[in-house]
Amino acid sequence: MKIAIPDSPLLSPLTRNVDAVCTERGWSVIRTSEAACADMLIRNTVDVALVSPLGYGKAVGVVDERIIPGPCLMLHDYCRVAGLWFAEGLADITTADSSTPDAFLSVIGSIILAEKFDVSAELKKRSSASADCRIDLVSETDPEPALDVSEEWTDITEQPLPVAIWACRIDADIDAVTEAVMAMADPDILETTVVESVPSVGDHFPREGKRTWRWSDDVVPALEQTVELLFYHQHFRELPAIKLLGSDPM
Repeated sequence: MKIAIPDSPLLSPLTRNVDAVCTERGWSVIRTSEAACADMLIRNTVDVALVSPLGYGKAVGVVDERIIPGPCLMLHDYCRVAGLWFAEGLADITTADSSTPDAFLSVIGSIILAEKFDVSAELKKRSSASADCRIDLVSETDPEPALDVSEEWTDITEQPLPVAIWACRIDADIDAVTEAVMAMADPDILETTVVESVPSVGDHFPREGKRTWRWSDDVVPALEQTVELLFYHQHFRELPAIKLLGSDPM
């Protein structure tokens, strides 16, 4: 068995024990980009991969995949994971860029621009020429973004934002795969509370949110809402069904 995981520190609570689990089972693990994980699963290079809803949806009409109802990352309201920054003195938004324009959270940021501001600017790779809007992951050194991606997503959809889910090909060993991805996750991290840092003076109350790392009843509705909007904004050729491993398609 081969698995692929994104080389992202954000997802480390889902893959904390991946090396030990794979060694114990005689599996191999590949660390690569978010997009490559999805592509490798589609091309049958790996059997299991940690993918975004965008990566899962791109398999529709190509290969039959199943979502493993296990550890996953969901962003609820304000999470300071990804944000949108706007140029000073901006009168209109005509251009947008990102360090990773094809990444899921960058794509979600572009959908937020379209849904909230009716802006359909193509998301470009960030260069020396500054764009009207930048969409990127938030680093420790970044100023507070003008818009927080997960907060805006919750405002638009009234759903949390699913960021990473385990997916496998339809012929995967259900018991082995489900047990393995559970064992790979950090058992001590189930939920992470996020509180906005604000000045001690003033009347601005800090925004709050949370990151959840386990499957719950709100995952499927959130996934359905996410792939519907991705399809509406033409990121898929057809609307993907939410198919869970061991269950009938939703």
